[in-house]
Amino acid sequence: VEIFPKVVEELVSQDASFLALTLVAKHRNLLAQAHITYDFLYNLAKSYSEAGFIEQTETTYLFMLDFEKNTESKESVFLPLIQILYQQKKFEQVQKYASQYLNDYPEGAERSKVLYYYADVLFKNGDVGTAISLLIDKNRPKSEELDILTGDMFFELEKYDLVEYYLSRAVTGDANENKPEITLKR
Repeated sequence: VEIFPKVVEELVSQDASFLALTLVAKHRNLLAQAHITYDFLYNLAKSYSEAGFIEQTETTYLFMLDFEKNTESKESVFLPLIQILYQQKKFEQVQKYASQYLNDYPEGAERSKVLYYYADVLFKNGDVGTAISLLIDKNRPKSEELDILTGDMFFELEKYDLVEYYLSRAVTGDANENKPEITLKR
């Protein structure tokens, strides 16, 4: 029982992910009895993802969020989970976990990327005001991806002066002082 996770880890490290995943699927009962580390689960989720087993990837990340006590380790699970959920168009769950991450880790290392998914999903779900507010907040992380997303949203809203501002900022990285005034009609 105790060597089973080590065998799976060794197979994953040797790029034999498919064999490792086959063993995991076949001998789940052994895995349930073994002492499983965070690194083991993280590598297992990564292997599932690389093999295209999206639902198993999601399940593993959710398990890690539920049972991981170390907040630093837990933080590193959010972005890949959000990406997998987004890929499956599970936007309500993306919103839930992105919001949780942004609240729990306001200075988190992945804040910019998580904010991207969060704002995009809010916009897609019709919460345009909240999405735009998050993206134009002066304290939001500076990133090319967020500026492009903001520009795209303003394009959808036919606010072309703001499209130009955010897309040029994305290209040049310069936030000049000539930002057009923002007024959103509801």
